[in-house]
Amino acid sequence: MIGQIGPLAYCLELSPSLSNIHNVFHVFQLQKHIPDLTQEIRVEMIELRDNLTYPKSPEQILDRCDKALSSEVIPLVMIQWRNHIKEEVMWELKGTIREKYSQLFK
Repeated sequence: MIGQIGPLAYCLELSPSLSNIHNVFHVFQLQKHIPDLTQEIRVEMIELRDNLTYPKSPEQILDRCDKALSSEVIPLVMIQWRNHIKEEVMWELKGTIREKYSQLFK
């Protein structure tokens, strides 16, 4: 907030992306911000390489299943990858994960 303009108007500091919006608002257009802690973003240091990528490594196996095809059964594991949110889990071939990350199967 930049400051109060009158008894019922406030001048707000807006981000550059909102530069086409007038920055003076009537009090009826404003409401108190109540933080939602469920929307909090976890900040941690991620090791970046020179090309701005990071090493991909699994954190844990969340689930296992067998996908039945017409002639074979394919074992899969659900992987939670490090530096990824819960919604970004992936089903991967169990054999490939066991080969690369055998420590997950101990």
